[in-house]
Amino acid sequence: TNSAFLPQLLDEQNVLYTEPENPVALAHSLQQLREDPLLRAQLAAGGLELSRHFSWESIAAALLKIL
Repeated sequence: TNSAFLPQLLDEQNVLYTEPENPVALAHSLQQLREDPLLRAQLAAGGLELSRHFSWESIAAALLKIL
């Protein structure tokens, strides 16, 4: 696969990383989101930008670059 076309997942910018299979870490992340409106806004904006990489237009453009 060509990772040049894949967007980066950036902690607290477009995702919020949480240690897997750790309910205490998950609870902490959820509390952080509940208490921090700026973080929620950043993740919402970052997630929206990230999602644009997966639109049909973006996928088609990336495919044309490969071909």
